[in-house]
Amino acid sequence: MWIKIGLIGEGIANSISPFLHEEEARENQIDYSYRLIDTQDPFFAKMPINKLIEYAIDKQFVGLNITYPFKQQVVPYLDSSDKQVAELNSANTILIQDGKLSGYNTDYFGYAEFLKQQFTAEKLDTILLVGAGGAGRSVALALIDHGVRELVLNDISHPAAEELAELISVLRPRQKISVHTKQNIPKMDVTGVINATPMGMSKFPGLCVDPTDFPASCWMNDIVYFPLKTLFLKKAEESGHHIFDGSTMAVFQAAHSFYHFTGLAADKSRMMNNFEKRTKHSISRIY
Repeated sequence: MWIKIGLIGEGIANSISPFLHEEEARENQIDYSYRLIDTQDPFFAKMPINKLIEYAIDKQFVGLNITYPFKQQVVPYLDSSDKQVAELNSANTILIQDGKLSGYNTDYFGYAEFLKQQFTAEKLDTILLVGAGGAGRSVALALIDHGVRELVLNDISHPAAEELAELISVLRPRQKISVHTKQNIPKMDVTGVINATPMGMSKFPGLCVDPTDFPASCWMNDIVYFPLKTLFLKKAEESGHHIFDGSTMAVFQAAHSFYHFTGLAADKSRMMNNFEKRTKHSISRIY
């Protein structure tokens, strides 16, 4: 059986996902191909998400990963979804069976596993999350379910941050959450900062926030995984902060997606080794 998978997104020509998935499939002796459906490709340019999905179904794809900017746009076209998609209105993995779409949010599980590896609940006191889009929503819920005491939200779109805060207040009514502009973030009280925006990718240069505004005891994490050390993380490290790159989330969400597509548990250690080998020699972006 040939398993044909695709990634839908904008500016994904250098994604590492095809390599990770196809290498894991080869180790499991599966006939497997992973193709890019990039809206920067003239063929797909200006296609709305429903047309991109129709293309995938017509070409007999059995699964899709979804990345920026389609994670929320895709949800209305799903026939069924897991709990995290239903809660967050964001999906990054789709299984196609008989023309029906089942949606999953493996970003949530990828970040949750990162947190389990790195933090006990007491280390998650007051966390600043920059980015309230599809990825940010997954990170927010994973943080809350892992025990963060207070979540501080910031987004270039203040209404988007307010919307996420309202959603979290419904989903987890006991959670302490607040929304701040860059100008009024309580910097001295923050114990960790997470960039869940595309900023840091080659297409989106710049800083989500300036690490030097925060005390050196504050750790910094970027979910952008290539370059592994974004400008945000470089400045954070130079100013004495402990940093975490996006590799763990990237690999773990890929492993969860691979399971949905194949029914087989991916070897996460092997996928991480492949990721590390590949990122030493190639230029990639997010996802």
